[in-house]
Amino acid sequence: MCLFSSFVFCLQGGNAFADKVGRLLDPELRRLASCLPARAVEAKASSTTERYSRAFQKFREWASCHREITPLPSDDISVALYLEFLLQSNCSISALESACYGISWAHNLYGFPTPCNSSLVKNILEAGKRKLAKPVSKKEPVTPVMINELCIKFAGPSASLSDLRLAAICVTAYAAFLRFNELAALRCCDVKFCDNTFVEITIVKSKTDQYRDGSRVLLAKTGSISCPFDLLERYVCSAGLQLSSTLPFFRALYYQKSNCSYKLRSEGMSYTRTREIVLHAFAELGYPKSMFGLHSLRAGGASAAANAGISDRLFKRHGRWKSDSAKDGYVKDKLDSLLSVSRSLGC
Repeated sequence: MCLFSSFVFCLQGGNAFADKVGRLLDPELRRLASCLPARAVEAKASSTTERYSRAFQKFREWASCHREITPLPSDDISVALYLEFLLQSNCSISALESACYGISWAHNLYGFPTPCNSSLVKNILEAGKRKLAKPVSKKEPVTPVMINELCIKFAGPSASLSDLRLAAICVTAYAAFLRFNELAALRCCDVKFCDNTFVEITIVKSKTDQYRDGSRVLLAKTGSISCPFDLLERYVCSAGLQLSSTLPFFRALYYQKSNCSYKLRSEGMSYTRTREIVLHAFAELGYPKSMFGLHSLRAGGASAAANAGISDRLFKRHGRWKSDSAKDGYVKDKLDSLLSVSRSLGC
């Protein structure tokens, strides 16, 4: 929020909003009005606000170098010139889009019409995206065979705490369609073993859960080598976790030389470290690291469920998708499923 704070202060006294507030005579109304910018910014997630604020700050810094450009309120020519400046600076598509989002956000925040809705700005943005476009190289989804191979190698009867943690991370992310942020935010008290038949995982904070209602994911006990119930239970016992604790469920480890064993730290795991151990494990199984990422676990579980014929309603609920287009982007159809389309035509 520090970027937003400096953004607010730079506007005070010079824009229409500040002028309107200045004309209020009632002290109580003036006090309430002073709270509005900070309140309005809470309409979006803090990470989104930070991103938009940073993008607008860059536009404001560029505008300060040119007397004829006003950052707020701005106009379509000024924004189009800024986008052209970014294009000639060899920026990315993401930087172009962030610039438009940030400028629109700042204008909407103070009640100004956004210049980014003009045909000129839209055309410059589309032209820039065409110029900078590169082929999409999506990571491959993890397959059920890979999950079974991983569990056979790393979750045997004599597996160490480090290996059990690895297997539990992979199987949980795969079976529950977890994003890394959801996995990292998982606390001990969010995992509950029920009637020796399934484990209930509470997702307190999710990318698509804007109002923090939370959601539950149920993972059945299957009895297989990659059973999420059994692996999580083994991990809990080996790590000595207290399921009433609010500490992270998956945590960093340290090696204790005195008794040659691993112990849990109190802090959670970083994205970099989690990705490192997961990809290293797949490399040990003979799979190229470059083809996979942490999101491959979520995509792999989603693909396996879709190819197993799970209904769309249950599929979307389990994966916490808000739209069909978002859900379908995760699924890699089996060859037989793709061939079934032409077979059904009777040719």
